[in-house]
Amino acid sequence: MTVFPHCLSCLRVAPSLVVPGGRWMALWLTLLLCCAALLPAAVAAPGETGTAAPGVFEQSRIVAPSPAPLANATPGLYPPDLPSDLPPVLPPIQPPIQPRVQPSDPAPSHPADSPTHITRPVVHPDAFEEALGAPMELTVRQVDAALLEALQRCGLPPERLELLEVGQRSATEHGYLFQRLSLRLQADAAPLMQTLRQLLAVQVPRASLEPVRPALWRIRILDRVTHELALSSSEAPEFRAVEGARLSIVIDDMGASLTQARELLAVRAPVVFSILPYTEHAREVAELAHAAGREVLVHLPMEPMKLRISPGRDALLVGMDAATISRLTRINLASVPHAVGVNNHMGSRFTQHAELVRPALEEIQAQGLFVLDSLTHERSRLAQISRDMGIPTYRRDVFLDVVRDASTILHQIRKAEHLALQHGQAIAIGHPYPETFEALRRWEAAPRPGVTAVRLSELEVLNGYAGLPWPGAAPPGQ
Repeated sequence: MTVFPHCLSCLRVAPSLVVPGGRWMALWLTLLLCCAALLPAAVAAPGETGTAAPGVFEQSRIVAPSPAPLANATPGLYPPDLPSDLPPVLPPIQPPIQPRVQPSDPAPSHPADSPTHITRPVVHPDAFEEALGAPMELTVRQVDAALLEALQRCGLPPERLELLEVGQRSATEHGYLFQRLSLRLQADAAPLMQTLRQLLAVQVPRASLEPVRPALWRIRILDRVTHELALSSSEAPEFRAVEGARLSIVIDDMGASLTQARELLAVRAPVVFSILPYTEHAREVAELAHAAGREVLVHLPMEPMKLRISPGRDALLVGMDAATISRLTRINLASVPHAVGVNNHMGSRFTQHAELVRPALEEIQAQGLFVLDSLTHERSRLAQISRDMGIPTYRRDVFLDVVRDASTILHQIRKAEHLALQHGQAIAIGHPYPETFEALRRWEAAPRPGVTAVRLSELEVLNGYAGLPWPGAAPPGQ
């Protein structure tokens, strides 16, 4: 610290600058101005470097001053262990293009699925960090949004696009859902493909649209095929579906609003309430959901990869000892009455550590609850450790609302339905956004035949569920 030597120097010089009668006033004025000038440098950092101290946890929020980069972090959006060659997650920019074709189409069979105007999809600001699992998956969803917007711009109803196949693919260690789609057209496809190409160039620059033959187009992200579009003037062929397919939808982050709770209860399907323990109305929302026969989960807060994003009060953090993790888990579980299970809120960092996950799972097991791994990171160990401990375990298949646009969210629900028809069951997770509620209402008005919406506990647990493979690992039982 150099404040006091500078001040003493000023005191020695000051008397020579004033007349004798005003000497003491000059001394005090000089000292005050000198300290005011030097105070910011004195408190900026411990070593006079001017850099801020690293971020620290303060109860329910995390302080991480922006001038100082986080430890072990790399510039940009993606964590250091993910590929850097993937596109950044930014809200799409409205492209300066107009509809190029207005074909005369019959009225859509499900008007609820047809938006009446074009809305700019919004990517949730924390989408990659805690609502995704892998950057490739988010980019696929941005392509989905561009594809649906191209249909809107060309005056085509979204039900013209039908899913033929949804399959897990891997880009190195990071999985994503490949889609084979049928697009029924009664006019030349060139204007639609041109519109889609322009939208991709603006919204998803790393994606490219290429023809394989006149009736088959592919979309690539970098060198990976993510979508196949089969153009047809007739109905898409039916694939062999699993009988008795079941779909469970979970809405996270409940508890902050009674209005949101009542709006979700207005959806007749048995949507599961996952309630954040520290929210203002956590207990009231749990009571409302339970009284309506809905399943309740504890949305257990855990540390994310990005420390600037707060997981909330009493979150489980990397660096805690087992006793602290156990104690905080008990506190969180006690905050949500009528809970039958637990899923992780954020946790992309915490769930990668088996030795940290285990104490929390021991408390969950002691209370007879099941576990749903939200899979906010590809390397999550939560489901695997939970299953190995003999806890009834489930794992998320689809995130619904990374792109906050009702039509795009509805498309994600259709993906989940298709996965259920292929594998017998599927789990989708969303959030209490107005766009998500709108998509749920549209879906409820026109569900896919052969898929039944059920409570989460009505699905088979991972021990007996031969669904999608473990990301970056062998399938269950192998």
